[in-house]
Amino acid sequence: MRIEFWGVRGAFPTPDADKIRYGGNTNCVVMTSDDAPGHLFILDAGTGLARFGSTLNYMHEHTATVLLSHLHLQHIIGFQFTPFAFGRAYKTLILGPSPRDMLIESVFDIIMEPNYSPVFGIANLMAQVRFVEVDSQLRQVDGVIMIAMPFEHSPDTYSWGYRLGDSQGSMVYLTDTNLRESDGSLSQTCIRLSYNIDVLIIGANDPQHQRSTDTSYADAVELARTSHVKQLVLYHHHPDATDDDLDAAQEQISRDNPDLKIMLAAEQMVIEL
Repeated sequence: MRIEFWGVRGAFPTPDADKIRYGGNTNCVVMTSDDAPGHLFILDAGTGLARFGSTLNYMHEHTATVLLSHLHLQHIIGFQFTPFAFGRAYKTLILGPSPRDMLIESVFDIIMEPNYSPVFGIANLMAQVRFVEVDSQLRQVDGVIMIAMPFEHSPDTYSWGYRLGDSQGSMVYLTDTNLRESDGSLSQTCIRLSYNIDVLIIGANDPQHQRSTDTSYADAVELARTSHVKQLVLYHHHPDATDDDLDAAQEQISRDNPDLKIMLAAEQMVIEL
């Protein structure tokens, strides 16, 4: 299993000089596995996906499964500028939540319509693209097993977390997720999803920029400990957090938790299992 980080920023892109080392693209993680050769598993489709797509050949055949946590614009805007949308030899499955009274493809069609995009709608996509509404049914692609779980994001929306596993290891991707129950205890669903995995990727903000509704580093660490996670990766950095801010946060959280492997995600960081 190989995990690549192509977009690690939350809310909106930050192409600023003081954010170069960690990166300014929005959410996108790419996983590949020797158990599913030639298949790309893509977690969220922010501007980081456009950056990753620029490294690929439009003429080569690729199969991709895009797993969307939710449909906020920064999580989906990069898709339309990639071979996954326009490579004629590409086969792309987009798995994600549907808004109330809409199909997931309708959301993509709206953001690509002529007033908002040069693509002029999903009818103009050249790749073979399928949209499927996510559910909690276990799925398997060759030797990769996928499990999805919904978590309340706001009163009307859910953010989906994903667990991927192959013969080499396992990972969980959680972003824009409340890790606690209404009584303040850790979410049992989060614990079950993350239990005994190798890499836990959590969207959380550093203490300097954390709002009351954000997942805290402390909550992420508690979940990692409770779930016996081998490595915690903090992700979805606040757009105001500079490289120096994140360096300081990395130093502090490592000092406070010397027995736990914790990393702050940076673009083009790679984890291999």
